[in-house]
Amino acid sequence: MRGRVSIGCMIAISPRLIPSLIRYFAELWPEVELDFIEGTAEELQRAVGEGELDVAFIYSLQAVPGVDVIKVVESRPQFMVSAGHPLAGRSSLTFAELAGEDLVLFNVPPSAERVTAIFHAAGIEPKVRWKSVVAQTIRGIVASGRAISVTHVWPGAASVYADAKVALVPIADELPENWLIAAVPPGVKRSRRVDEVIAAAKQLAL
Repeated sequence: MRGRVSIGCMIAISPRLIPSLIRYFAELWPEVELDFIEGTAEELQRAVGEGELDVAFIYSLQAVPGVDVIKVVESRPQFMVSAGHPLAGRSSLTFAELAGEDLVLFNVPPSAERVTAIFHAAGIEPKVRWKSVVAQTIRGIVASGRAISVTHVWPGAASVYADAKVALVPIADELPENWLIAAVPPGVKRSRRVDEVIAAAKQLAL
């Protein structure tokens, strides 16, 4: 294969997917050029629908009409706490058990709003202390023990947190289903290289 693929990726997803995709294609398909832009789900889906992007990786909860979607991997929110947190070793936690903790949230809409909403759905008023648009800043604050956070995780993304001195704990409360998905132009026959990008994302996500 050879040619160019234009990829869009939500800012929250990009660090956990784009570097792996670039490495994958450099090793297996070096004549395929990957270009990418980062943005919000709304911006990226608009660009896909208008033919400016070949594919965009977003969360299914943020999908809108006007694009076709392909499931990549299920993604569930998990609590992120410091590695030294008293509850870091638990197999799962509820929102009620962390009700008194300060929160630091990812501040690219609608991420913070959705996390706040799932706290409210559990009957808990979240204590939002900080917001940041940089994932490394959030992990650093959590690692310091000054706050907890909530992040979407799929199996292949867990390695990003391995050296961050944080622990991921599944949420025991009932949550809406959410997937990492590939949004593609509607009703358009995709090139083999675009299909390979989606297949690679599925492989790398597991």
